[in-house]
Amino acid sequence: MFKPLITLLRGKSFEAAQAVTDANIVTILDQQLRDSAVVLDRARKAVAIAMAQKSREADELDRTRRRIADLEDRARMALASGQEALAMEAAEAIANLEAERDASQRCLETYGAEIARLRAIVRDADARFLELKRGQRLAIATDRAQKLRDRGFGHGSISLTTLAEAEDTLKRLRERQAEIDAATVSLEEMDLSADPSRLVDRLARAGCGAPARPSAQSVLDRLRNAGPDAA
Repeated sequence: MFKPLITLLRGKSFEAAQAVTDANIVTILDQQLRDSAVVLDRARKAVAIAMAQKSREADELDRTRRRIADLEDRARMALASGQEALAMEAAEAIANLEAERDASQRCLETYGAEIARLRAIVRDADARFLELKRGQRLAIATDRAQKLRDRGFGHGSISLTTLAEAEDTLKRLRERQAEIDAATVSLEEMDLSADPSRLVDRLARAGCGAPARPSAQSVLDRLRNAGPDAA
């Protein structure tokens, strides 16, 4: 029982850490790129240092070769003049210088191979870094666009569903107003039916019997038919 509980706690811890990572993914990527830029700068400096060391080693090799050539000339002169002991000393010095020369040549080969390897690594890292920077710009733009969208439409209950809810509310309001209008008309009709004089007017206007009171048209017709002598 204790082991599953530990496993559960580890799972919850992982989920919490993952949630924090997802919530701050843009910031994490930005810091990782800054760290990568520092590493790339160090790698470029390492290449520069290796090239400088190679250059110094090449200069040292040239000096060693010149010294060997000079001592060889002098040793031949010593042999020609019969100075065997002096020629032997020159030969020993030449042997030591040749060992130095061979070591310098091996160092130059090592520096050359390492510089080539470091340059290849830096070129690859530069390309990957630039691709990451392009991806970072896209990620930042996407994140900002999503935040603008969320700011516009909100989270949770405040979202696009709010528009649908508002439409439903407006529909209910209009239905209620229609019910009120219908009720008002019904009340007016009930008032008219309860008032006999109004009912007579309605019947007269509908052509049922003589008008309850003269209309303006009937008065005008009467005046026209009466002529000028009528009082």
